[in-house]
Order: sequence, then structure tokens, then C-alpha cells
Amino acid sequence: MIRKSAGFPLILGAIVVASLAGCSTTSGGSTPAPESPMSSAPVDSSSPTPTDPPVSAEDQDPADPTTWVIDGGAVGEISLGDDYLATAEDLGDGWDETCEGLTAWGNPELNVFFVAGSDGTIETITVEGLIGDPSAGPRTPDGIGLGSTRDEVRTAYPTVEEVAPAIGDGVYLRQSDDDPTDGARFFEFAAGDDRVSSITLTTRDEPPYEPCA
Repeated sequence: MIRKSAGFPLILGAIVVASLAGCSTTSGGSTPAPESPMSSAPVDSSSPTPTDPPVSAEDQDPADPTTWVIDGGAVGEISLGDDYLATAEDLGDGWDETCEGLTAWGNPELNVFFVAGSDGTIETITVEGLIGDPSAGPRTPDGIGLGSTRDEVRTAYPTVEEVAPAIGDGVYLRQSDDDPTDGARFFEFAAGDDRVSSITLTTRDEPPYEPCA
């Protein structure tokens, strides 16, 4: 579980992947992703379509992370590969560096944070929280967000791979495109739960585990 500074509105949820010691911002020590997905079963054509409508960049308020769109290698105003310090400065009030190399924003139900790599650029962006309605937080253009079901994710993205985390009992649905700068998108499901609890974009093999241990 991500550990946050006192007073932050929500403890960052479990990011179930290879452990980072301390507050390291290096990317070379991550545990490689499993060589093959746990499951590559075809998507059931009867799976429901996402209940949330499509969204676009025109729908988001740059000052309100709850409205941000998760698209390509970006979550709203935060993009993989951008300068970490410059991004943190541009975001301004409401964003705090909870440990070296990790800046976060949150409310009682939602957290958004991003992590620097060893070269000082952003290598990971995570959205997590206890949201039942995806429209209450950042979503993909297809309307997928926190609280979306596994079937909804598979219907929106038929090529996702189901992979096991290096640590823990949850599961990821991993999605990637042909642009390596976009990294990969990981939809996390806690053990025994069928709804998305976190969404991570990262250029690492897997999202970091306890980057603020």
C-alpha cells in the first residue's frame, strides 16, 4: 500500500507490483512482467458495453483532476516522458510531493499521482480510489474508469492481457499500443473484486510497488 504523508485525504491503494526500496526513482530495478499472460481467452461477445458515455479532452477541466481523460500516455495534464519537476510546478496548488519523486493530488475518494524515473521524466501515472461511478474520476475516451467492471474493460479493449502481479493476489488487465512512448495501461482488480480499483500508465514493465515506502 502506498503510504502518504499525514493529513492527505486518502491512503493510496495497493499498487501490486515489484517493490521499490525507499523512495527510489530509478527504473532499472523493476521486476520483469510475466513472460506470458495468465489468460488470453477471447472476449465474450455478450459482454456488456461500458455504461459511461465516451469522453474527450474537450470535456475535461485542467484544474479539476476528477474530469481528466486517460488517453495515450497521458492523464489530463500529466504526460509520460514530460519533465517531472516542471509538471509538478505547473500543476500548482493542491498537488504535494509526498516523497522524493512522487507528487500526488487527492480527495476522500480519489488519488492521482505521478512518479519520476531516473532521468527526471515522468515514468508512471496512477489513478486510484473507492469510486463506484466511473464518471466521478478520470476515464478513458471509451468511458472506462474506476468502478468499471472487468467485462466492460474487455469489451472496450478486446486485446487486453490478463497478468498476475509480482506481489499480491489481485490481477491486472494490461493494454498497450504501437507507440512505446505511451507505455502500457494497467487496469487493476483487487482479489475477489470485479471492478477497477486503479489505472496506471507506465513505461516500466509493471507499475512500481510502494514507491513511497
